Amino acid sequence: MTTFKDIEIIDIDTERSLATLDISYKQIYVYFELSEEPPEEWKNLFRKDRLQFGFPDVSGKYIIHKMGTGVEVLLRAAGYRKILDDNVAHTNRKYRQHIEHLANISATPEADAKSEQEIAKLLLESMKSQGSRDRKDGVQENESFLQIVEGVLWAMEQYANTRGR
Repeated sequence: MTTFKDIEIIDIDTERSLATLDISYKQIYVYFELSEEPPEEWKNLFRKDRLQFGFPDVSGKYIIHKMGTGVEVLLRAAGYRKILDDNVAHTNRKYRQHIEHLANISATPEADAKSEQEIAKLLLESMKSQGSRDRKDGVQENESFLQIVEGVLWAMEQYANTRGR
């Protein structure tokens, strides 16, 4: 299984942030430096959760947030760091669930193949027995699509019963 180390905000890159200062528009892009560059799926999860807020975005190993430059805005930015820390922790949990789910899926390819084989076998047996019943009753093979669907449903039910569902 893939090991994942939680991403954390470790600092604000002051130089990089000040380089974006636009006095005429009274805005700045604040670069929150992460402990390491997150995987793409982590970035996607973060963006998806933050989409309703428009910003911030994740690029490389930075979370970038566009802010105004007024004193009151910058004072609120101090509290905003806590919100971002919570968002990052939330994304870490979601990403960990995601990779655990992927590990569970990939850990059972033989079981999945066997399950598919069992379903196919039950389906074929159902169709075979349906065909022989039809011939005995004087009905032509494959006369009705409904009979095939019934066979598929029967096979799925049999499969579900063998799996204990």
